Amino acid sequence: MDEVKVERKLKKVVSISLLSLIVLGIGFFVHKESSLTKVSNIAEKQISEPSLNQELLIADKDEVAKKPLPKMIADKDTVAQKQPPTKPEKAETTNQEEKMPPGPMPQAIKAKVIAYYFHGTYRCDTCLTMERYSREVMEKYFAKELQDKRLEFKALNVEEPENMHYDSDYELPTISLVIALYRNGIQQKWKNLRDIWTYVEDKEKFYQYVRDETGKFLEEAR
Repeated sequence: MDEVKVERKLKKVVSISLLSLIVLGIGFFVHKESSLTKVSNIAEKQISEPSLNQELLIADKDEVAKKPLPKMIADKDTVAQKQPPTKPEKAETTNQEEKMPPGPMPQAIKAKVIAYYFHGTYRCDTCLTMERYSREVMEKYFAKELQDKRLEFKALNVEEPENMHYDSDYELPTISLVIALYRNGIQQKWKNLRDIWTYVEDKEKFYQYVRDETGKFLEEAR
């Protein structure tokens, strides 16, 4: 009788144990499925919706984009706006006509005549008169040539050191009026008008003589 009771108790314990294991297995399976479902839901939510940190990061980027540029960059743009646009440098022209002032271009003087009146340091009345007559002839009859620099009148003291060479250059015996022709800066010919001493007492003849001789030289200087 006791053995039967023990056997029944053992069967009962075994049955309870098996039932407990089955229940535990079912509970574990249900719990595992629930956990997997939650994990899946969380993953899907993270994919479909940005996280809080991501939202904050996006918000920060939007705020940065809305904020004004740093002061240094803004100042640079302001300076660039204030500065006037630079004008392109004008290329240097090589055209000679563009460099010349408007109006007719002066022609180069190829030939000219110089009337030298040579005197000493001491000046007598006759010396002064002959110089005055010679100058007046040039100014009265050859004003245009004087203005055009084709004719030049020079009164020189041959006793001054820088003029002493003229004494030997033109073989000056005394006070003289010398007419010289220059071409391209080189003296071509000259003539000592010695007869001014002869005509000094006759102003008209003096004028005529000096005018004729000077005119001949100017004809060759054309």
